[in-house]
Amino acid sequence: MRHINKLLALLLILVFPLSLVYPESGDSGQVIVGNLSEEGIIELSPFDINILNDELRKLRRTGTTITTDALQVDGSYVTDPDFIDTGDINFTDSGSGIIGTINNNAVGSDELASSGVAASSYTVTSLTVDVDGRITSASSGTIGPDELEATAVAAGSYSITHLTIDADGRITAASSSTIGADDLDSTSVSAGDYTRANITVDADGRLQSASNSTITINRCPMWYVGGAQVTGTDISADIRVPFAGTITRADAYLDVAASGSTFIIDINLNGSTIWSTQGDRLTLQQQATSADTATFDTTSVSIGDEFTLDIDQVGSVVEGTDLTVLLTVQETL
Repeated sequence: MRHINKLLALLLILVFPLSLVYPESGDSGQVIVGNLSEEGIIELSPFDINILNDELRKLRRTGTTITTDALQVDGSYVTDPDFIDTGDINFTDSGSGIIGTINNNAVGSDELASSGVAASSYTVTSLTVDVDGRITSASSGTIGPDELEATAVAAGSYSITHLTIDADGRITAASSSTIGADDLDSTSVSAGDYTRANITVDADGRLQSASNSTITINRCPMWYVGGAQVTGTDISADIRVPFAGTITRADAYLDVAASGSTFIIDINLNGSTIWSTQGDRLTLQQQATSADTATFDTTSVSIGDEFTLDIDQVGSVVEGTDLTVLLTVQETL
């Protein structure tokens, strides 16, 4: 039994670095001190190796099998010690000494000292690893510009951008461009030239409809005949028009109204009356100072046409004085 105690005491060196004492009958005891190398090899002094070899020779002679439940450490017995498992260590005789090797997977989480690193999941992790390959600190981090590999894309602002994106979602090429006709959706507006167009624009500023339109301007040739009025043709100035248009209205004014009979005015276009129906001529009733009409037999006016004024009848008692006549011609642009 004492041989077994000696061997187990040597095994204890692997996981519990103590001075081990195994007493013999009548002896004060032997001390074996060993160290565990980084490679998991027990390193013993020559003195301890001689003692171990001697004990193993005795075991080989007697055919003793190592089985025990107790181990004496510094004079005390420990029953079923957690730190001894003879199945985790393999002893071999190298010829010059006995070598004890820790078997694969013999050291698990229960045998390792705590590193202080919290058991958890980490992302974008920052690690500190010691010389034995153990993680001694860990923390999650973030990926910022300094952690990203540079691309060929120049930093800057881009407008109406064309992009190339790789399988990792990174922009690998970027360039500014312009919006041309091929990039726009078609509308219902026909391509063409429009004159004084009527247009409809949507919320995006796009033309949705367009059509031609016209502009009308009212021009008014005017005659003034001062004093007491008399009948006659080609009264006052001839008026030549520099535009084309349509006759729409005629107005007449007297400062002093005629009496005794009506006051009748005729207007000619290029020498011919614009009222073929003579009853439609511009007429001021007795005691009236104004009159107007929108009824004409001739209405179309061309550039270069000439208007003249006739007074066909004045008042028989009071002729009427200071006549003003306006002819409205609507010009279309």
